[in-house]
Amino acid sequence: MADSAEMSTSNQYVKYHISVYQNSQNVSNNTSYVTVDVFFYRNNSGYQTYGTGNVYCRINGTQYSSSVSSSQKITNSGILLFQWQGNISHNSDGTKTLTTSAWINIDTPLTSSEQSFSYTLSTIPRAATFSDATNFNDTDNPKIYFRNPGGFKLCLKMEAGGNDHLIVRDNIYPSSPYTFSLTTAERNSLLQLAPNSNTLSVRFTVGTYLSSGAGDWSYGDRTMTIVSANPSFSSSQLSYYDNNSTVTNITQNNQLIVQNQSTLYVNFSSATAQKYASISSYQLTFNGSTYSYSSSGTKSLGTINSSSNLTLSVKAIDSRGNSTTISKTVTCIAWQPPQATYQIARVNNFESTTNILVSTTISSVNSKNSLQLLQYRTKPSTSSMWSDWIDWIDIQNNIKTQADFDNTKAFNFQIQVQDKFSTSTYSFNLNAGQPIIFFDTNKISVGVNTFPSNSNSFETTSLYVNGKSILDLTYPVGSIYLSVSSTSPATLFGGTWTQLYNRFLIGAGSSYSVNSTGGSTSASLSTSNMPSHSHSFNATSSSTGSHTHGLARAPSGSGYKESYGYTTTATREQTTYSDSSGSHSHSVSGTTGSSGSGSSFSVIPSYLAVYMWKRTA
Repeated sequence: MADSAEMSTSNQYVKYHISVYQNSQNVSNNTSYVTVDVFFYRNNSGYQTYGTGNVYCRINGTQYSSSVSSSQKITNSGILLFQWQGNISHNSDGTKTLTTSAWINIDTPLTSSEQSFSYTLSTIPRAATFSDATNFNDTDNPKIYFRNPGGFKLCLKMEAGGNDHLIVRDNIYPSSPYTFSLTTAERNSLLQLAPNSNTLSVRFTVGTYLSSGAGDWSYGDRTMTIVSANPSFSSSQLSYYDNNSTVTNITQNNQLIVQNQSTLYVNFSSATAQKYASISSYQLTFNGSTYSYSSSGTKSLGTINSSSNLTLSVKAIDSRGNSTTISKTVTCIAWQPPQATYQIARVNNFESTTNILVSTTISSVNSKNSLQLLQYRTKPSTSSMWSDWIDWIDIQNNIKTQADFDNTKAFNFQIQVQDKFSTSTYSFNLNAGQPIIFFDTNKISVGVNTFPSNSNSFETTSLYVNGKSILDLTYPVGSIYLSVSSTSPATLFGGTWTQLYNRFLIGAGSSYSVNSTGGSTSASLSTSNMPSHSHSFNATSSSTGSHTHGLARAPSGSGYKESYGYTTTATREQTTYSDSSGSHSHSVSGTTGSSGSGSSFSVIPSYLAVYMWKRTA
């Protein structure tokens, strides 16, 4: 209940007020049942006012009236002259401010102006509202929180991917929080909307039944995260084998990968994507390299260079980026090409009898490999024709044996050693016999590191005295060699020489430092370089026919000059000419002073041209 302030009438002692009573609420109809009274009274005692007429009241915009009889007397105790009861509709949100006004008109006379009074009714609970929901995994049963003060019947929904009726709980009276107990089909419907992502935006919605259907929707967006969705992929789906039949015929096991011999093939079957994803690619990693494939199947990795076991792994990647990796150990067997070491030397370094020692190394390959062939061939180093291959199997491996090779010749050798996988070839030379010292009794000669070729001689290919060679003793580095033969001293003596061209030699001293160069094959003399001298001459002009000679003069006192053969300017000038003397000539003679430019000349002393070299190393 609420009363208005005191309201005035035309009689200063008669007052009235409006009273509003909110009797009840109808939540479903969104209305309040109210009573409106208009109560009149006098503010003094001992008097009364009465007459006939009407009391008017405007309620929520509608005008009502009540008649007044003379029996209804207004005293200081007051009297109710108007009352109205009825339903007032609230706003859609349940709020309502009720506006009323009242006035009186009776014939006493007693009147008043229309005076108003507003009263805010209690809010009627309306639609339920969303307040919260949880982010959730696809395996969870998510919860929604809401306010429903009116206790209305609700419709709760989970919307995603543009489907506003994806998951619905309709026509229920739930309590907050409400748990969506999702069925398998409902979970799948959510998963299908996120085939390429591990998250999905889900809208939680609350609708209220206020009339015929649910409405007044309220919502909030949350995120579903897809978990435990890695592809299904197991190591049993991965295998490998050696595809080289030549190798497997030796190893008798295609699971043994022989280094640099086997051809490795890998096979993996298709992984299974989970929760409506799809497999997008595979990544195979082996021996430090990674290969990408769009599908499963058999893949060739070629020849593998490894002497120890390696890990083979394959990763299956789905459309969401989830992955599962499977692995397997690949058994690798060490193998190297067959190897041979050899020692071949003439007895005493010069005899035809030659000692031979050959040792071979063969990779075991789990005891499946062995030496298959050991052979050699030779040719004189001056020949292009090789002998046939000679089998050395009879020459026991790693046991010294002997063979004869002409000691006057050098030979080229080739050795081939073969296992079950490949053949290796080695090349080397056997020098002609070269004794340390040889006494030739037939030639009465001695050879050091050579056989004597001359009688009654001592011969050697090199000679050292006190640790120095004959070349260093005779022509140490920096020496100059002169010869009229063009043969280089490098050919004659060895060493490194630089030929000198177009040079005289001069002794080094204070004027010329060692190794300095200079000079020129020609020079130019200037005037100052020549001694004082003169030149005499005679000259005669040619006869050019008759002619005259003029003499220019100026008057006395004018500072003039006389000149034969030219004119001088003066204040007044006169010229006098000689008579023509006919055709004649003029001659002149004299001596010049010392003058003139220099001249170029060459001075080369008597010489003998030789070849010159300087030893540099």
